Amino acid sequence: MKFHGNFIGENYSNCVRNNNGTDTGYLPIGIDIQKFAEWNEFFNKNPVTYSYNKFGHRCKNLEDIDLSNYVLFTGCSHTLGCGIPISATYPYSTSKLLQCDYYNLAVTASGIDILIFNLVSWFATVTSTPRAVVIQFPSPDRFATISGDRIRPRGPSWDTDLSILNSIVLRDICGIADTTVTLAKKMIKLITQDKCPIYSVGAFKGVIEPDSVLFSELDKAKDFLHYGIKSNNQLSQDLVKYMSAST
Repeated sequence: MKFHGNFIGENYSNCVRNNNGTDTGYLPIGIDIQKFAEWNEFFNKNPVTYSYNKFGHRCKNLEDIDLSNYVLFTGCSHTLGCGIPISATYPYSTSKLLQCDYYNLAVTASGIDILIFNLVSWFATVTSTPRAVVIQFPSPDRFATISGDRIRPRGPSWDTDLSILNSIVLRDICGIADTTVTLAKKMIKLITQDKCPIYSVGAFKGVIEPDSVLFSELDKAKDFLHYGIKSNNQLSQDLVKYMSAST
C-alpha cells in the first residue's frame, strides 16, 4: 500500500499490471487442472489485468466518475476483486444493475484503519454525496505500519514475529478488535452524516456485521483464495435486491 495524494491505494498508480497480491499472474501450484478444466480454460483465454487510477484504486479516475449518480464501495481484496476481471467484480456489476457509476476505494491487504482513512478523505474532499456506501469490513486483526509514503500490512496473514502475533491475541482477549469495529461503524455514520444509506457486505467468516449481504462461495478466483466470478455476480444480485427492499 502507498499514499497517493489524499488517499491510500495499491503500490502502483496510473498503470496496468498482470498481477496483484495473491494473484501472481499464474495459476496456483498444485491445482488439479483436469478437475478445473473449464476454470483453467477461461483464465487462459481471459487474462486478469489490474488497471489502477492515479490514487492506486481499481476503477476510473475521480474526475471521470459521474458524481451525480454513483455508489461508493470500500473494503479489502475481496472488494478490489483479486483474481477476477474488473467487469466481474461486484462493485462493477452492482453499479450496472443500479444504472449508475461507482468508485472503488478498496485496497488489497488493508484493515479497518485504512478503510476509515480513505472514507474520511473521500467525504472531506468530494462534495457530491453517493447514492449509497457499501462497506466490506476486513478482518479486525489487520492493521498497518507506516514508513514514509509506504504502508505495510500487519497481522497473522503476513507476520511471523511473535511479539506481533501475541499482541493480536491480547487484542482479542481484551475485546479490542470488537471495539475497533464498533468505533469504525460509529465514525462512518458520523462521516456520512446520514446523508446516504450504508450497506455491509460479509466476506470473512466470523467477520460479519448484522444485516450484511453475504458472499456465496460458488466458485474461486484465479488465485484460488478469493471469491470467483459467479460468487461476485450472485452477490451483486443479492445486494441490489437488499438495497431495493430497504428503501
